[in-house]
Amino acid sequence: MATTSNLCVPDPLRVLGSNMADDWQRFREQYDNYEMAADLTHKSQEKRDAVFLTCIGNDAYDIYCTMEFESGTIASDLIQ
Repeated sequence: MATTSNLCVPDPLRVLGSNMADDWQRFREQYDNYEMAADLTHKSQEKRDAVFLTCIGNDAYDIYCTMEFESGTIASDLIQ
């Protein structure tokens, strides 16, 4: 099992600017690599969601917290 203490988390998701689609794609690719390197792919979805929401950064997390979802929707539903 990999240790996350030697891994750098992805840079926070940038939510301002004109290249938001590109910024999302870059973040998603970096996060996918982080998730694989940190051996998170076989962890519970709840843990994976918590790590994702931690990695997106304060600005993106603030936006996430203002969103309204259907009952039962979790963070992983948003990134698939």
